[in-house]
Amino acid sequence: MAKPEPDPIDPKKLPTLAQTTMADAKFPMLASLDGDQPRLRPVSPVKTDGFTVYVANLKAYHKTQEIAANPKVELCYMDSRHDQVRITGTAEVFTRQRLDDQALEALEGLLVTADLGVATAGRLTAALAKDRFDKEVDGDEVRAVLADQIAEILAPAARPLTVAPDHRPHVILFVGVNGSGKTTTIG
Repeated sequence: MAKPEPDPIDPKKLPTLAQTTMADAKFPMLASLDGDQPRLRPVSPVKTDGFTVYVANLKAYHKTQEIAANPKVELCYMDSRHDQVRITGTAEVFTRQRLDDQALEALEGLLVTADLGVATAGRLTAALAKDRFDKEVDGDEVRAVLADQIAEILAPAARPLTVAPDHRPHVILFVGVNGSGKTTTIG
């Protein structure tokens, strides 16, 4: 089998081709180091400014600690044609961000993809923006506001769990988004 020969690319078109591949691929893979162990995982960009990519992540997640310890990372985008864009650089961990229209739009998108629905995501981001728009906020503050608002939304539907001891077995359905702590809470 003959070795494939790629078509030559005009260097002037390269940035546009790369950004098209990034847009088509959507979810890049993040390569980082955990001590001396390489790690590769998908990430969800919340904002892209040229070739600067912002990825949402919780402070408590291990990859945040990996990046803080060794900020040299690589993002790899691969589209359906197997075209790749690799961005190698130095990552920074941001703990505070200005809550502007772009940040609210990104947060609303994350909430919708977390299955909260468009109306609820809009309500939550509006509540967050009410007192904090155009101010610096951190993840803990955002999570606290979201938790308070979600509790307020769910309060009218809250009912006490009454288990009749004479009816056995008892089946309880525990529902939640992946990674939200269902097993930990039940345990």
